[in-house]
Amino acid sequence: MKVKDELKSQSETKSNDNGSVARPVEMSARPVKPHYKVRQLEGEDAWGVWIEMPGVKRENIVISFEDGLLDVRGERTDSVPESWRPLNYHAVPQDYHLQLRIAETIDTEKISAKLTDGVLNLHLPTSDLAKPRTIAVK
Repeated sequence: MKVKDELKSQSETKSNDNGSVARPVEMSARPVKPHYKVRQLEGEDAWGVWIEMPGVKRENIVISFEDGLLDVRGERTDSVPESWRPLNYHAVPQDYHLQLRIAETIDTEKISAKLTDGVLNLHLPTSDLAKPRTIAVK
């Protein structure tokens, strides 16, 4: 499943002296919170998290889990020579950072991740201890 939310420009539109429209580009050195979705997976005792991280390579993603927090970081690196001057520049974040508090019902040892077309898919399975069960009476 691909996430179809589009990134919206947060810049304000301004007009310069010659009447053309320009958008100021503000690049931040701080990582930004990426767009993401969390859904329970149909037919499975698991949850899915889809995180948009365009331009981030698999080797530049770090996922860690500590004290109930799932920490996802990604760094986008451009391989464009410095001498190039872009005709049209999109303000795409260089670094992404997202922290999610994970419920105790999730089996953190079985969390898996897959990157496809700029979308990181996390699979969060429910722990066997959290699943409903029947207790036999002796």
